[in-house]
Amino acid sequence: MQQTRLTFLHGFMGHPTDWDEIRCCVNTEIGGFIHPLEIHAPEMQPAKNWDSGIRKLAEQVSDQSIVVGYSMGARLALALAIEFPERIGGLILISGNPGIESDGQRKQRSEHDSVLAGRLEKLASSEQRKVFLEKWYQQPVFATIPDQVRNSEIARKLQHDDALWSKVLRTFSVAEQPNYWPRLNSIEVPVWLVAGEKDEKYSSIARRIVDESQSNNRKAVIVKQSGHIVHREQTEELAQIIGDFLRALPGT
Repeated sequence: MQQTRLTFLHGFMGHPTDWDEIRCCVNTEIGGFIHPLEIHAPEMQPAKNWDSGIRKLAEQVSDQSIVVGYSMGARLALALAIEFPERIGGLILISGNPGIESDGQRKQRSEHDSVLAGRLEKLASSEQRKVFLEKWYQQPVFATIPDQVRNSEIARKLQHDDALWSKVLRTFSVAEQPNYWPRLNSIEVPVWLVAGEKDEKYSSIARRIVDESQSNNRKAVIVKQSGHIVHREQTEELAQIIGDFLRALPGT
């Protein structure tokens, strides 16, 4: 039996260990169905620019991997499918954005993220990092997540070195990302768009991608009782979604 490769890409300020719980649930969900299963979760590394960063990431992804990406990781997974299609056997994009369509909005976001990167570079203590993260999770996109999840996310990030945060932002900001909306129909592999029902922005994006698709292998999966951080808020539900995706692949 051919080995199934599953690659997880974390979000901004994230870490490969962010996927530990979901990896465990996925093994439980599909362990008796798919064997052998190879699971990989690389750490996002900064690069000179977006293109070189995607090339570097592609080197860490085996051919025909099923890539599961969250937020920034979803954007990077999408880039891999478009720029390095031989690497990708399927996509599960969680709270992902194909890109900024307006030049004016792109310029505004670029200026915003440049300022944000500068703030990150000035964080000199764990207390400053904690204050920054507490403000970060007050953004509207995180408004619906439970306090327990929010506090857990902050605690997780405080356990890891923040030295890469600003560099990764400068490389992989959505302002640096090409607008992939016009190129979505070039993706030939199955793509499932996952978003929390409480996350109106990203559930709308998921539905739009499916509505505008010229392919039958697109599916929007809206997860009940979840906001932006689906893999934290509904871990077991997401593991089931991943299992369903793998079971639906041709040849499995």
